[in-house]
Amino acid sequence: MGKRAEKNLLKTAIKTASRQATPSGSQYNSDDDNYSIASDISEATYLSLDSEEELILDQSKSDITPEDGLKYIMELLTESRTQTREDALEKLIKLFRFNYILEEVEPRQETLFKYLKKALAKGQSNKEKVLAAKAMSLLAVTLDPEDEEMFESLENGMVKVARDSDKTDVRVAFLQSLAMICFVSGVDKHDLISLSHQYIELLEEEDTPAPVLEAILSSLGLLVAGLKMRGQSEEVRRLFIKSIDCHFDLLDYPDASVRIAAGENVALFFEVMASAKLDHGYKYLNDLVSKINMLLHDRSRFRSKKERLHQRTAFRSIVATVEDGENPEIKLKFKTRNVFIHSWVSMKMLQHFRSVLAGGLHIHMEKNELLADVFGDSMIFSGLAGTDSPRIVNSANSAISKARSQQKAAHRTNLREYLDENMGEVVDSFNELKV
Repeated sequence: MGKRAEKNLLKTAIKTASRQATPSGSQYNSDDDNYSIASDISEATYLSLDSEEELILDQSKSDITPEDGLKYIMELLTESRTQTREDALEKLIKLFRFNYILEEVEPRQETLFKYLKKALAKGQSNKEKVLAAKAMSLLAVTLDPEDEEMFESLENGMVKVARDSDKTDVRVAFLQSLAMICFVSGVDKHDLISLSHQYIELLEEEDTPAPVLEAILSSLGLLVAGLKMRGQSEEVRRLFIKSIDCHFDLLDYPDASVRIAAGENVALFFEVMASAKLDHGYKYLNDLVSKINMLLHDRSRFRSKKERLHQRTAFRSIVATVEDGENPEIKLKFKTRNVFIHSWVSMKMLQHFRSVLAGGLHIHMEKNELLADVFGDSMIFSGLAGTDSPRIVNSANSAISKARSQQKAAHRTNLREYLDENMGEVVDSFNELKV
């Protein structure tokens, strides 16, 4: 076998192993009617699996430990060649995602932080800056910093780039990364509030590209969730008053992802205010309800069927929250535990952790203490063989059974709507089969 054939075979094996490493239970089911993933950022934008050195990240295929891999990557981050640093950042992202390496990182955290901060500020390419932002998020998720030092040292510079850069992908990466760092760091409520106001100001700027608008909206949702977790519902109400007109306008935005992200934030605001029994004081509530109902039942022919279905799925939950105070419910299955999401606050946190951790979400759900703290009340151990956790048995009247029934009913509704729109095509196809 020639060298080229061997290399191609190796690439195929690595890609296959990568796909198999992520169980279906750790990713969202696109057919689930109880949630949307509009705020996700594709983790595949800059990450490839073409290098033979990727084996350094997979302990099952190599004797190299995560610590050795981290040392090797950190050496590459000091190289002068831009391509080498970009490759190192790709490897670092995969290492962080598919391994929980807190013990390996802690002795080197200051040096690693310095390297990533330099890449954020002085990266020689857009790709290097985007990858550095992703890696910085993962560093924060791994370390779970107890003070605000990391966030405060990054805030001004990252906000400036997010506001002034002419590169959309860089702005999106910086917005998402800074919000996650703020969320997981030991910042006080004033930092969360301040950053939220800065994001609202960015939201109000004109001629902002759709991906940037979506990133601002989803990041603002994460910050609002952080304020709720800190018991700052009154501050959330103030943010609602300040931003609701902008959110209302964005419900008419041409891009479906922006419309959905705006709608999800509206539902999040209403959920937080309702839980604290706060009066939203919004005098145009009837107009807002009419708007989101219109988006739920939108049958515009200039939108694709896929877009209409995605929007209808998302706004079904949004309307239920705004009109009836009902929160979304979904269930994620992992190897040793299930996670039940039953609020928009939890949904926003889940969206962002999934965006950051991608295919490694299931690993961090099992091992990362930060995620255990964030989703602890939502976790129920599945009691699989070999674990000490009790098996949970749900009655027919449990919330999960109710959610499952609602999901099936929603699926039937979607099917009826599809048949109503496409009955002619269905009949023609059936007649052709009969002939």
